[in-house]
Amino acid sequence: MHYRWIVIIALFAPLHPTAEAAKERRPSARDGHAEKHTVSSKASIAKRNRRTKRWFLPLDAREYTLPSNGLRIIMIPAEFKDTVALYTVVQAGSGDEGEGEGGLTHVIEHLLGDGGNAQRRMRERLDTLGIYSNAGTGKDNTTYELLLHKQDLEEMLALQANNLKNPTYSKRLFKKEANVIASEERSQKSQPLLHLIQELNHTLFPGHGYGHPIVGTEADLAGMVDRYSASKRFYERRYRPDRTTILLIGDIEPQKVLSLVKRHWSGWKRDEGDAPSSAQAMAESPSPGPVNLQLG
Repeated sequence: MHYRWIVIIALFAPLHPTAEAAKERRPSARDGHAEKHTVSSKASIAKRNRRTKRWFLPLDAREYTLPSNGLRIIMIPAEFKDTVALYTVVQAGSGDEGEGEGGLTHVIEHLLGDGGNAQRRMRERLDTLGIYSNAGTGKDNTTYELLLHKQDLEEMLALQANNLKNPTYSKRLFKKEANVIASEERSQKSQPLLHLIQELNHTLFPGHGYGHPIVGTEADLAGMVDRYSASKRFYERRYRPDRTTILLIGDIEPQKVLSLVKRHWSGWKRDEGDAPSSAQAMAESPSPGPVNLQLG
């Protein structure tokens, strides 16, 4: 279930009253009770809006930052019985890639899903417990998503912490995953809209990671097999607790969740080195000025 769509529906729900509420709002001139009907309508709308707000509006978000390493936690209790959505968002995207790093963010995302021993153990447990999982790479961040039963939350928090802290993928697995993504890149060439977007980004953001395809170019992927060491350096620079946010939505007790996160994530040490985000780097770069877009 995609909670973002439920939230969007809830946001617009108060703008479209039910037929019953609309009927109540129409005063009757014949019986002279216009004022009574108006009051009844307001009460009905207020009751319905309170019911909507109890679920979604406003979001009862609790935010906390671990003082030991800067990890950010956002907890949103919601009435989805026994169900919890766990998102781990790392501020590492293709926009952070420098010269010779094209496509590395996406390869690392794949490897942290199915890479070394820590990742394989997590995959086995996900399959055994029937937990939905997904991951995605963007220009500014990489997101790891789990939809699970609340009784499995502690185990998944522990496995996800170990997964991100210990990227134990080998050179062989790195090469294998690079070849898989190369096939993905070739398939995208047959999609005109993706080609248009990539050309537009390349034109608007020359010399910056925003202008680079998320999966990397054909040249990037052809040389990816020799970038194992570069991937490790990129991980060390970008995968840091102070650049990571854990978001939990669903049937949760915030204090209990916070205790679990402290137990399993506090040991992730923060590197005090400077690692500006892609957005910061973009703000500091000069504007390219007027551009002409040509598609061959």
